[in-house]
Amino acid sequence: MVLTRPLTDTGQTLCYDKLGSLTCPWSLQDYWGQDGNYLSTEMSYTDNGDGTVTDLVTGLTWTSTIQTVDSLSEGLSAASSLTTAGQNDWRVPTIYELYTLINFYGVTPQGMTSSARAEPYLSTDYFEFEYGISGTRVIDTQFLSSTEYVYKVMNRNDALFGVNFADGRIKGYPISKTYGVFFVRGDYGSTGEYTVVNNDIIEDSTTGLQWQKGDSGEGLDWPSALKYCNNLELGGFSDFRLPNAKELQSIVDYTRSPDTTSSPAIDPLFDATSFTNEAGDLDWYYYWTSTTHLDGNELGTWAVYVAFGRALGWFQNQFMDVHGAGCQRSDPKTGITPDPTDSIAPQGDIVRIYNMVRCVRGGDVEVTSGTDPDTRFGMSYTYLEEPTTSPPVTTLTTSPPFISSTTATPVSTNSPDISTTLAPTSASPPIISTSTPTNSHTDCTDCGSSSNSSSNNSNDVALIAVVSVVAVLCVGAGIMCFFRKMKLSHTQPSSSKTIATTEDEKLHPGANKL
Repeated sequence: MVLTRPLTDTGQTLCYDKLGSLTCPWSLQDYWGQDGNYLSTEMSYTDNGDGTVTDLVTGLTWTSTIQTVDSLSEGLSAASSLTTAGQNDWRVPTIYELYTLINFYGVTPQGMTSSARAEPYLSTDYFEFEYGISGTRVIDTQFLSSTEYVYKVMNRNDALFGVNFADGRIKGYPISKTYGVFFVRGDYGSTGEYTVVNNDIIEDSTTGLQWQKGDSGEGLDWPSALKYCNNLELGGFSDFRLPNAKELQSIVDYTRSPDTTSSPAIDPLFDATSFTNEAGDLDWYYYWTSTTHLDGNELGTWAVYVAFGRALGWFQNQFMDVHGAGCQRSDPKTGITPDPTDSIAPQGDIVRIYNMVRCVRGGDVEVTSGTDPDTRFGMSYTYLEEPTTSPPVTTLTTSPPFISSTTATPVSTNSPDISTTLAPTSASPPIISTSTPTNSHTDCTDCGSSSNSSSNNSNDVALIAVVSVVAVLCVGAGIMCFFRKMKLSHTQPSSSKTIATTEDEKLHPGANKL
């Protein structure tokens, strides 16, 4: 099959948990199935020595130096007059094309003025990069695409989708502002081409991926999202995984939005769970990816999602779509969802934590485990040992979230371009329970040895005798308790329930308390 939209790896080859980094887990361990466990086609470029770079996977050729423009129209005009490398068919890339360049080895700057603790989300061996090219903040490094949002952001502004290679996001930005731009030439498909394989699976012939037609039906935190896809059996297949950021973004339909088509930003062949959002409007969810977003004070604790519904924020004392359906932001991997109006982010991004899940299979992927943790920038990390026994048996159940809008604690980060508070959601968070298979011979030092058979028989006889004596004593005690209880029932008729309740509280303290 010839792919018209081949996807490259995200560049994330290391692994993370909810606290930081860890050794890439082995199959069925906690946090198994994340982006770092699956290596797909590596990003590969050739510097042509003439101011251009060719992507050997997508076939696209790019200008390698940054040109700045102040609007989409200025970018389109600059492209039409460009003759770099003797070519005259340069254009402004679509958001699909521009996103092929993103590299999630990147780390977002911690503050507004310094890039000391940062890595660009771009392969700087081939492309020029500079922090703060489009504004006063170090993260103002938005790059132009030709893909316009079909509605408006901030209730009133026409917008286009751009990629920020300083903070690793897609957002809807104003049509007129300062952008960096890499111009492109070559052929790359603009949308997916979908076929329903059976009632449960949809295939995209442009990428070669097969998708779950439906979704999880309820919100899950990130560890549970990984487990959900690991355990999914659908259409006769059991090799599903949580999609990485590039895979999930590839199925966004940027011609759709809740406010223009009354639908999520995805082809209508897909089923998508709707809900009533924080503003009281019909909406569609954020969807988790397997990609960790290295952002905030505690690196490794956030993961990437794609918004197929409105990308809500609490801005100027009201809820609004601040970044557009089809944007890519991130959420904390776990936690409690507090009041959305407490956000201190510039656009008040609504954080939900319990996001929807759509699983994927197929593609040119290689499974890997045991990679050492990420130790950059003082990140918290844990080394894991390869398991020598069967992994824990995990079960995934859900229950309503325990949320109090009056007592919830905001999640904070110093990143100036990311939401820092959490919003209530109707989705139910999961309860994860684990049980480890036990070996009945774990403590047996000489099981099955014939030299101990007579000793074992003697021990058995002694044990039977002891059990018999205990049984006789218990029967006698039971008879005495019966007559004593009969006597109490005649003298204290109202206390039996009190005694029973008291005993139950001794066994299960607080059982009747929420």
